Amino acid sequence: MVAAAVHPWRETHNVNKVTLEDVAGEAGVPPATIYSNIGTGDGLIQEVVKHLPNEMLNKQWAVVESDLPFPLKVQSVFSGKMPTMQDMQIKLLDKFSTDSVVRQYLDGVYEAEMKPMMTAIVGEGK
Repeated sequence: MVAAAVHPWRETHNVNKVTLEDVAGEAGVPPATIYSNIGTGDGLIQEVVKHLPNEMLNKQWAVVESDLPFPLKVQSVFSGKMPTMQDMQIKLLDKFSTDSVVRQYLDGVYEAEMKPMMTAIVGEGK
């Protein structure tokens, strides 16, 4: 369901224009399903803010674990962050620093995913 919210947000470039009903339509589920699983528009934003970094990390780990030459890995990992960040709007980016649930989640992602990824890249570069 969360992934279903990403598409209309990317299309409209405005999280305020996408309703939970729009997301339900995109996901092919009744609006009540969205309301019972997500709750509110803010809850949906919170879940999308969690989803987008995971989407980016999955792509980056695939590059880190690939057979690409080291310079291409480094370039791909760092350039891969830019499109994801460009898709985010101020309201979503604001959640990164102001929402305690999202902040705690992202701190965990940093510890569990980003640090090991950077350690792997640096280790390979040595």
